[in-house]
Amino acid sequence: MIINTSSFDCRSAALLFAASLSFVALPAAGQVVRRPAVGRNPAAVAQADRDAARIRKITGLGSRGKIRTPEFRVSSTRASVNPPGHWIQITTEYATKPEWIDELVFQYYVITETRDAGKKLYSLFRATVRYGDVERGTRHFSTVFLKPNTVKRFGEPIGMAVEISYKGNVVATDSDVKAGAGLPDGEWWKNPHVTDSDAVKTRSGYLLNRSETPFALIDIDDYETIR
Repeated sequence: MIINTSSFDCRSAALLFAASLSFVALPAAGQVVRRPAVGRNPAAVAQADRDAARIRKITGLGSRGKIRTPEFRVSSTRASVNPPGHWIQITTEYATKPEWIDELVFQYYVITETRDAGKKLYSLFRATVRYGDVERGTRHFSTVFLKPNTVKRFGEPIGMAVEISYKGNVVATDSDVKAGAGLPDGEWWKNPHVTDSDAVKTRSGYLLNRSETPFALIDIDDYETIR
């Protein structure tokens, strides 16, 4: 159920959203609804700055976001206790126009859903990733991750979003939401009916950039330097 708050006052809309979180239907496995990019480009921002970065796509919902823990061969007499787990990898593919960019800032938002005693609970994860020395190109990649135990405890993502900032201004935005997730249209990650809901808990420190994971040295040339 998608919530339209245009005809309600704030109190009514908040009550409606809270109710929808309690009764929202589970989305079909792998079913995804693409949301169009909603770039916030202030008129005062120069056109060249607005064109500095462009998002090609964002992926990470359903089976496309699952990736096993990499296994490294080392000299050790101790065998691993647990089998490799499934991480959630959120990937943004993007293009840049300037010959070099000193810094691009990616702001990520991921919301997950789980159940406790039959009640639906939601977690909103946030992470900021700064990349330096970004060369002009049409296929850059940015990634963030949720650890296997985080996913086991707080559930799989039902929505994700990314904002790219250049010289202090948001120049590109994209999001992806599972069908039936019950999230508001538009920038749901900033909507107070999501962020201020009693059913949604904001959690810090869980959404990791690539350098904070065992994937840091895999295909290292495909990723920009994290500052």
